[in-house]
Amino acid sequence: MRQRVHYLGIPLKAEWVAWQAGRFSTWLGAGGKVDRCIRARIGDQSVQDNTFHWSVMADASLQYALTEHLGLYVQPEVSWYFKPTHPVLQTYRTEHPFMFTVGAGLRIGF
Repeated sequence: MRQRVHYLGIPLKAEWVAWQAGRFSTWLGAGGKVDRCIRARIGDQSVQDNTFHWSVMADASLQYALTEHLGLYVQPEVSWYFKPTHPVLQTYRTEHPFMFTVGAGLRIGF
């Protein structure tokens, strides 16, 4: 059976420049996010899930400044998704609440 779930999330995170020397700098960040299911289908049937899904996250990033406002960065992040009290849908997050991701790319600063 195929399940498709779409979430809309609102993150809130604080970052702190931990170290800076020449063109290199590092950031530390921590925060949380709340997600809400905006659409879900199991097979051909629509499913309604009105619960909020909360998570916390922490990250560290390393950046190399190419110019004053443009840098290359890599950012590993760990997050933990709290299981809702009465989950309507069983998703990857409810089965595996600990996540580790790595983001990389260009950072533009103003």
